[in-house]
Amino acid sequence: MNCIKLQAYEWAVAHPDHVERIAAVCGAARCGELNGVFLRSIEEALKADAAWDASRGHFTTRPDRGLRAFGSIYAGWGVGAGWYTQRGYASAGFECAEAFVRDSYLPAFANCDADDLLSQIRTWRHADVSRHTGGDLAAALGRVRARVLLMP
Repeated sequence: MNCIKLQAYEWAVAHPDHVERIAAVCGAARCGELNGVFLRSIEEALKADAAWDASRGHFTTRPDRGLRAFGSIYAGWGVGAGWYTQRGYASAGFECAEAFVRDSYLPAFANCDADDLLSQIRTWRHADVSRHTGGDLAAALGRVRARVLLMP
């Protein structure tokens, strides 16, 4: 699932007269339960770092261990199972799955702002365009007037 697609649907539903087109690739109009479980796992991985200050609701220093755990978990979901079972990493120049994770996902997340990641996770987890129609997803999607490029 892709948070960007959630945002595209949000704009198309919330502002049907102002959005002409959206490209919705790999996602949904609301966050599903399985995706919510995944998001909770990466949130908890970040917050398990000693740098997390629960009383203040943010990190006091860079949570290096939390960011490493975040990247490790995300690597299992971000590219999909086929990437590993069909050795997609090899065609991308990585000798093995471990090298792919070590040399791509871990450094990609190592310098992220952990508080910003938490904000993105929360936004993603609570995304649901049916809020605009009292919980009726079909009615919410019926509001869309934009041309939609929809891809799985």
